[in-house]
Amino acid sequence: MEFGIPKKLVRLIRMCLNGSKSRVRVGKQFSDTFEIQNGLKQGDALSPLLFIFEEILKANTHTLLSNTKKLGLGVNINKTKYMVTRRNSLNNGNGQLMTNEGNFEEVVEFKYLGTIITNKNEMHKEIKHRLNSGNACYYALQRLLMEERGLQVFENKVLRKIFGPKRDEQTGEWRRLHNNELHGLYRKPDTIKTVKSRRLRWAGHVARMGNERRAWNLLVGKPEGKRPVGRPRMRWENNINYDL
Repeated sequence: MEFGIPKKLVRLIRMCLNGSKSRVRVGKQFSDTFEIQNGLKQGDALSPLLFIFEEILKANTHTLLSNTKKLGLGVNINKTKYMVTRRNSLNNGNGQLMTNEGNFEEVVEFKYLGTIITNKNEMHKEIKHRLNSGNACYYALQRLLMEERGLQVFENKVLRKIFGPKRDEQTGEWRRLHNNELHGLYRKPDTIKTVKSRRLRWAGHVARMGNERRAWNLLVGKPEGKRPVGRPRMRWENNINYDL
């Protein structure tokens, strides 16, 4: 069954319409014969069905709305918006869509599953939003990521939550796992070792770059000007030397 129509009837209609050809008459002249690929010719017995599809869709929509109201379902006007997308669109988002449920506000952009979608399919807003989100996340965790000791303590806390406590065989009491027990259960390099190994790997890539690459120039370049008063800040190259 296709849309409630028996397959046999669908096959018969397809056989009747397959290979249909027509000619156009203008005055007393006829055009060349051409094959009909889409649609139906005017006067065909099935043509009226194409004109009642809209009415059928409206009737089905009303039936669906009435059934959803019986179940207590409804559209939240405050949270429901609509957006119009066209090529060379001049919409400024000031329109409204009026229905029986209420008036829906038109917007030029909205967020769907964390992604910003605009009526002109612009990507710079989404890119800017992701950069800002990444910066906010980094600076929120900067203190944790910049301190080796703090990062190690945080990782051990997470592992203790995952593996849970351990029952002491001698006292019969539950206790927290020690660091060596956690690493024995996890059996993978800790975050500190992973960061250092990847930092050394990136240093090798930079060392093999040519002088036309920006990363190489930033590593070996000497900034102009005077240093501020106080102890010089730790450089990325110093961390590499300490890791070696």
